[in-house]
Amino acid sequence: MRNLLLVGVGALLLTACAPNQSAQYRVGRIVNVTTGAEGRVLLGGWGSVTGRNTASVELGDVTYQGEYNVLSAGQPVRLDPVFGVTFGSGAGGTETGFRGGLYLRPSNLRQGNLVVRAASGAVITCDLTVDEASRGVGGCTDGQGQRYSVQF
Repeated sequence: MRNLLLVGVGALLLTACAPNQSAQYRVGRIVNVTTGAEGRVLLGGWGSVTGRNTASVELGDVTYQGEYNVLSAGQPVRLDPVFGVTFGSGAGGTETGFRGGLYLRPSNLRQGNLVVRAASGAVITCDLTVDEASRGVGGCTDGQGQRYSVQF
């Protein structure tokens, strides 16, 4: 019985350490909108999309290292206008109707940014928009004015 308890405690401790030993990364792509050159984006700490986490961008033979941050609080409210037109006919004649309304609902999109630096000192900064499923898009620029699009 004592051996079984020790094995159970050991397994529990190993399970608790497993996420720290195998980092989770979200892999995405980055594309230069002028030249079409394509690279890879690695976003670390993806178990928690909010807060500060590590980031890496591989573009050609240059690797940039840094971090990204996605905000979680202060969700803006979206105002969705809805309009409709109905037509119908029956024994009593024809009928036409109009319907409209405005619906308020919280946005499921979060804003963030990414800042990475190469060993040469070159910097890429990105503005990100992330949904509730941790998918995102963004626009980036480097220190020389080149523009990039990022998807993950």
